[in-house]
Amino acid sequence: MDFKVLFQPEGIESSGLPGLTVLELARRANIGITAFCGGRGTCGKCQVKVEPAPAPNELEKKHITPERLKEGYRLACQTKIIDSDLTVFVPPESRFFNLKVLVSGLTRDIKVHTSIRKYYLQLQPPTIEDQRPDWERMKSAISAASGFKEDDIIASIYLLRRLPTILRTSNFKITAVLEGKRLISIEAGDTAGQSFGMAFDLGTTTIVGSLLDINNAREMAVASRLNPQSTYGADVVSRINHTITEKNGAETLQQAVVGSLNEIIAEVCQKSGISPENIYEIMLVGNTAMEHLFLGLPAAALATSPYVGVYQGSINLPAKKMGLAVNHDAVVRVGPLISGFVGGDTVAGILATNQHHERALRLFVDIGTNGEIVVGNREGLWCTSAAAGPAFEGATIHFGMRAEPGAIDKVKITDRVLCSTIAEQPPRGICGTGLVETVSELLRCGIISEDGRLKSRCDLTDLPKEVLKRLQEEKGERRFVLAPETGIAIFQKDIRQLQLAKAAIAAGIQILLAKIPISLSELDEILLAGAFGSYIDPEAALRLGLLPLVPLEKIRFVGNTALTGSKMMLLSQDMKDEAENIPVVCRYVELFHEKGFMDLFVDNLSFPIPNLL
Repeated sequence: MDFKVLFQPEGIESSGLPGLTVLELARRANIGITAFCGGRGTCGKCQVKVEPAPAPNELEKKHITPERLKEGYRLACQTKIIDSDLTVFVPPESRFFNLKVLVSGLTRDIKVHTSIRKYYLQLQPPTIEDQRPDWERMKSAISAASGFKEDDIIASIYLLRRLPTILRTSNFKITAVLEGKRLISIEAGDTAGQSFGMAFDLGTTTIVGSLLDINNAREMAVASRLNPQSTYGADVVSRINHTITEKNGAETLQQAVVGSLNEIIAEVCQKSGISPENIYEIMLVGNTAMEHLFLGLPAAALATSPYVGVYQGSINLPAKKMGLAVNHDAVVRVGPLISGFVGGDTVAGILATNQHHERALRLFVDIGTNGEIVVGNREGLWCTSAAAGPAFEGATIHFGMRAEPGAIDKVKITDRVLCSTIAEQPPRGICGTGLVETVSELLRCGIISEDGRLKSRCDLTDLPKEVLKRLQEEKGERRFVLAPETGIAIFQKDIRQLQLAKAAIAAGIQILLAKIPISLSELDEILLAGAFGSYIDPEAALRLGLLPLVPLEKIRFVGNTALTGSKMMLLSQDMKDEAENIPVVCRYVELFHEKGFMDLFVDNLSFPIPNLL
């Protein structure tokens, strides 16, 4: 017997058999509930109010305050349907909201040279004297316009079925669309000027799509979505585990992403007045796990040593096989990979920054759960992935959250504590950049020591009164309050999580610099990529030791290089060829197998001397 769960305030019902959790039913109903841990009960972020509320389990007692437990708050991932209908109120702090998404990046001059070509053809209708079949007539005209041999031109049965009708309703005046020598569309009249493609950055947290005119490289529109797989876990390992432990888990994750891609396609087409039928090519890049999950490929081997994927070079397949709402015979291209943890997004980043061709020695860093790091120049590249953990996404932080409206993202301490939030909304939590800036300011003001310890009030009597009262202690646990009205604070354990994350990235950078080898003084530039890297205060990153101590002028923000590189590959066959070669010239380093890595990691847990900046 099915029981119903009514989700408020939407008023949406979802039903299921006893044993299903509220989180599982919320996913079915497209109610976005935050579940960083993928539903294992370890993050405590999926708190909802349940009526009638079942007795709390030990995990709920650990993560939910006694007051909230009395009010009926439970964890959505732990609350199961038993023998009655439920009403579930999902509070704002447990919901997905629109993220602060980075859609812009570098620009590089490239020659537009795609494999998509359109030819306007005016065919002679058949007569008693000329009884050639429609397809032979069509091939002859395409051959004359393109220079291809007739026997090399191919078409799908889908197009052959449509060919007679289109020819006759258009009075034999049509536009042929070719991808290489393959006919992918037949259109009535002259549509040669209407040729479009989509470039996607499939991120772990967000998906960004750009609609481009592939005749002239003009960007028509951009749209983004939260990656719907986030409800199955903030990190890729949680999602891979879902494909292993759940029946049809891989299909569920794949369909979730395809649904969001189609939403983005519909939005950019609506914005620009373009028909999805005129989208003939899609270029998609992501990290190795995201690309595997999109393709529906087994990803279990990526979660265990030696972290081997199914493929490395780019993959091309028809859009129809992926369920994408574009031209029926459009081609989807998925970017090449470097290793199990350095994927197509990093290849796109190298391509966008031209790091593989430049003389200058550069350090490329995309800070996130898996911080991708690339060091080198045209003489050679070294890369790695530093397992920073989800602290920068807010997953392991007491009041942590993604970069959504209401997230504290900037902090300054003067004679008082100044905080700003994304979209100037009331504070709901702290995002990654807010965490970095808070700890940096606490370090600068001497409120935390070089080893990361929050000092006591008695050690800080010279602090302004308004600042000192923010430092509080309860049951032996110290915290620094950022928003007194809501109690949002940084706890000692939050600082420890940041130390672990920044130590992993800093040690990874040092390992790669030693591979070339070069000193910091020889490093020409640090390129910060991705949303986190582009919104972070570089001075704060230097103060914490997240980045090597170089002059500020050597740090450059390069934006969403994954999307930029994806667009370049969409627009140019030369760029596609370059991307294929990058994994060949970029040497991957497995940090945990490197001698000295753990020593460097431990050394980097402490903070640099704050007066260096």
